[in-house]
Amino acid sequence: MNQEMTEKSGPDVSQFDREALEVKAELQKKASALEAEVALHNAAVGAGYADIERKEAVRLKVLEVLGGVASMGVKAATGGGVDPSAIIGSVVTLGALGYGVGTRADRKRKDKMITELKAA
Repeated sequence: MNQEMTEKSGPDVSQFDREALEVKAELQKKASALEAEVALHNAAVGAGYADIERKEAVRLKVLEVLGGVASMGVKAATGGGVDPSAIIGSVVTLGALGYGVGTRADRKRKDKMITELKAA
């Protein structure tokens, strides 16, 4: 009787094992896909943080330059002389910052156009 039960349960167990392996393989595929999606999301978040930090650095530099220009204005208003090299340095720095911001905006616009053309 014991042998009879194992013969009956044998095919059922192996069928169950096959189904379990199929389900396990399917779940592993889904897990891999989700892990890849999480990695892409994390990369996008990292890029966003880097972009925010870059923008904050530009803002701080602009404030620093504007603070220098304001102090030159106060110095000139109180009767002190204005150093032309400081004015030239401030103008050049602001111009370089403007050029960098403009270049970045142009690059983003071009990337968006290329992405739209590829999608079409």
